[in-house]
Amino acid sequence: MKIKKTVLVGMGTVILLSGAVSASAASFKDVKQNAWYASAISWAENTGIVAGYPDHTFHPNAPVTEAEFVTMLLKSYPSISIPKTQWPQNVFTTAKSFNYPVQASNRPVSRLHVAELVAASQGVLYQGREAEQYILQQGLANGKTGLLTIKGYAGFDTLTRAEAAQFIKTLVTKGLRTPTPAVAPTEQLTQVTDTQVIGTPHPAPSPAPSRSSDLSIEQMLQQLNDSVYDTKPTLPADPATQPVVDAFVKSLKVVGDKVTGKLPTASQGYTWTINYVLGNQYTAWGSGDGKKGQDFSIPLNANGITLGIFDNRENGVNGVSVKFPSMKVVYDAKQ
Repeated sequence: MKIKKTVLVGMGTVILLSGAVSASAASFKDVKQNAWYASAISWAENTGIVAGYPDHTFHPNAPVTEAEFVTMLLKSYPSISIPKTQWPQNVFTTAKSFNYPVQASNRPVSRLHVAELVAASQGVLYQGREAEQYILQQGLANGKTGLLTIKGYAGFDTLTRAEAAQFIKTLVTKGLRTPTPAVAPTEQLTQVTDTQVIGTPHPAPSPAPSRSSDLSIEQMLQQLNDSVYDTKPTLPADPATQPVVDAFVKSLKVVGDKVTGKLPTASQGYTWTINYVLGNQYTAWGSGDGKKGQDFSIPLNANGITLGIFDNRENGVNGVSVKFPSMKVVYDAKQ
């Protein structure tokens, strides 16, 4: 299949957008097939939303600019036509026609501003933390630390190009609205604290059948065709806490209709939080609650369990989420 590609240059940034859908998987030299973001980038490439740089790279860990993110956002809507004029002015003009709160910048975009843009794509103009709360409630984001909280969303951090691809994929998978100009919301959101859980990361799965034998997580993964380890980061953001994450995952076992494990012991200078959602009930354990090292059990029909590790500045450094009942493991290292 022939691919029509257009190089768009502005403010020292080169973004290559595809005008057709590629039949192959992600072909970028710097995107390994086993990277956590590989499937999202492959999807974005194959749907014509991105095509990387002229040297066949994608720069997945580079911060995405507002111009690049808005381009990806608009291109996710097949019915939106972007004029073939100078980039990024053509993108910003199109976005403004739908009343998106663009800043007309080609600088790295914050996660908070991304929340405002994504909310606008859903037809509502929320600002600041209300935009973050809205997209978390709507299931359009899972937060940076895996915790569905304002703090876990990390709005003042920048967004990487890989994270941007995942954002757009989640938005499309959730279901695109018919594009209409964004308007002020008709009702206010209920205020939440920085650490209050917002929504659930995935629809609650059906209760899993009881299992007669005790299985380690590795054995579970071998038995479930649709459940595989997402690759651990090749270079952990914080090597000191990676053993804590590994030990936690290895402690997990399926026993009947429950998942058992051992609460970790925090390394010096770190704290950790474990959370899970069962029905409408949110439960969290922290390294300061006196339970570290103790055994625990969680019903297998919960939505999964997430471990987040933070340094003494309360910045997330490493984490892992385990999905129930598939027992899929998703590692999360902060760069």
